[in-house]
Amino acid sequence: MRASGECPQAVFVNGASSAGKTSLIKAMQQIAPVPYLHVGLDHCFATVPEPWAGGGNGPFQAEGFAYRRFSPDADGLPRAGISYGPVGAVIMSAYRRSLVTMIEQGCRLAIDEMLLDADIGANYVRLLEPFDVRYVLMTAGPDCLEARCTARRYQPGFGRWSMAAGDHLPRPYNVEFSSQSRTAAECAAELVAGWWRGGPNIVSGGC
Repeated sequence: MRASGECPQAVFVNGASSAGKTSLIKAMQQIAPVPYLHVGLDHCFATVPEPWAGGGNGPFQAEGFAYRRFSPDADGLPRAGISYGPVGAVIMSAYRRSLVTMIEQGCRLAIDEMLLDADIGANYVRLLEPFDVRYVLMTAGPDCLEARCTARRYQPGFGRWSMAAGDHLPRPYNVEFSSQSRTAAECAAELVAGWWRGGPNIVSGGC
């Protein structure tokens, strides 16, 4: 148990693509009284050679990472998402363990995640269990997410597919924010203020 007034060792921000995770973390970094290093899924992907990273017709995308279309849900709307093979699984597992080493060495982390499945979420919780971590869910409505993803030229349906990321964490979130109703600066201010409240959960009003 941490004492009231202590900054957590890690802030784990999960949610759909374009939900506002990165904006929240950048805003938090500006006001947190200690430095938080911004790490996460996109940073992991950035280290992967293009032939293994998917997003096109890379020769090794089935073993690494690939963007592919999934069957529509009951609403009949398209879904497109990220799949990974055995090499991709090893890369992500090693990356998660590297974050543990960083925390053990005294770094504070802001982890920017879009959990691809429940197994990854469970592994994160196991790895981070020894540490003081605040779990944050960033959300927005499906139409909003889809519009933001379209503006980023992602495949149609990526925003809707990625909404499942929020359900892939096998524990309650400490706080949930909607980027449709609050600015990143407002959410970050409430998040940081919550570190001094001393309770196990932060209840976010108006989100």
